[in-house]
Amino acid sequence: MNTQTPPTPGSSRSPESHPAAIAASHLTKQYGRTLAVDSVTLSVHPGEVYGFLGPNGAGKTTTLRMLLGLIRPTAGRVRVLGRPAGDPEALARIGAMVESPAFYPYLSGYDNLVVIARHARLPRLRVGPALEAVGLDQRGGDRVSVYSLGMRQRLGVAAALLKDPEILILDEPTNGLDPVGMADMRRLLTALAASGKAVLLSSHQLGEVEHVCHRIGMIVQGRLTVDTTVAEVKGAEGLVVRATPLSSAVRCLADRYGAGRVSSSGDVIELSVDPEQSVVVNRLLLDEGIEVHGVWTRERTLEELFLAQTTRQGGNSRGKGDVR
Repeated sequence: MNTQTPPTPGSSRSPESHPAAIAASHLTKQYGRTLAVDSVTLSVHPGEVYGFLGPNGAGKTTTLRMLLGLIRPTAGRVRVLGRPAGDPEALARIGAMVESPAFYPYLSGYDNLVVIARHARLPRLRVGPALEAVGLDQRGGDRVSVYSLGMRQRLGVAAALLKDPEILILDEPTNGLDPVGMADMRRLLTALAASGKAVLLSSHQLGEVEHVCHRIGMIVQGRLTVDTTVAEVKGAEGLVVRATPLSSAVRCLADRYGAGRVSSSGDVIELSVDPEQSVVVNRLLLDEGIEVHGVWTRERTLEELFLAQTTRQGGNSRGKGDVR
């Protein structure tokens, strides 16, 4: 892949200042008695990577298919580049990889892309740059039957890039990639957003999402429970305190900051206060005769938010008729 270092997400632009490339309002899909997607409202803007997260069966893939016009919503509205979902003019400006990409196994990666380009009435000369962008330029002549899962995912992204699209919708593009491959994909996606493309990324790789995405939406049991920036998630900071006796330290901090801001796990205390309170916390405990072994800043991770949301909503327990 092209390893040119792109700008940090959100560091030099405000994607939200542009009209939304994708705008879904109260999007709903019901299959019989199963409510797969329940009134989801989200937007993706040019110049950003939007992370679309959720446990298996939460409704992610169903939502992506509605955004692409592959299935009709039961209710709600989708506009893609100002046009209805599935509109031919809009589809011509979208590159997508939803679920595992399928290719002719006994054709080479290059020839598979030639077939796709021909079907889309695109010039053959776009195939080489697409393979180079995903790091397959040296393996493009090999049969797809010998490709690893990660290589097939790369080829799927290359197929999505053939149109030089304004919007990319990618479902688990890092599936099967090793750490180097994931880092390369991260750089590619960030560079694509930096060039002004809108990227909607569905992934279970929370660490990758945290590094590459500007904003995230989290869907649980068909409902969008979180729609915020990664910076806001990571900005939910606090302090971690290790002190003995632990019970006395918990009681002391609860008296000062409120019981709702104090919790203990193992031999540490988690305190939801401004990290600048560290000196105050240290002095408070020492004045009470409590031995302090350490006070350090805690930054919430995307994984913690994901687990909190899925636990609160019952995870992916949707029973019979479970859908993606």
